[in-house]
Amino acid sequence: MSQTVRYKWRRRRFWLAFLLYWFTCTIGAGVLAHMGEQRHESAWVILVMLVLVAVCAATDRGGWRVWQRIALVPGAWLAQAELEIPAVFAVGLPIAMGRPDVVERMIGLAASVPVAIFAMRHSRLFVAPAGEGLGSAVEA
Repeated sequence: MSQTVRYKWRRRRFWLAFLLYWFTCTIGAGVLAHMGEQRHESAWVILVMLVLVAVCAATDRGGWRVWQRIALVPGAWLAQAELEIPAVFAVGLPIAMGRPDVVERMIGLAASVPVAIFAMRHSRLFVAPAGEGLGSAVEA
């Protein structure tokens, strides 16, 4: 019988990394847009997401085999692409009414957030076993 390990977020690390991810995606895509490269905005967001996923796969908390960690990166790319469909309706349409110039990057970012959080949940950088005494930084 296998023992199930419960994990808790390392809140400070998670929020710091998540905010850094958010700003890197939006600012990088904005810079590309101002340089006249609007068609590359979404590609920038995907690149930043895949780098984060690769770091999280390399620092897996120990439950996955090597092939699963390798498959996480192209799987994240496919998942982000599929999540863009609902993101068009949830984020794209409301934004298109006010700021059509930022629609592509916001759709890409909204679709990448669940993928990034999933990858972070499987990284020992952002979670720790619930039983370890890591103090207030590991609250649920």
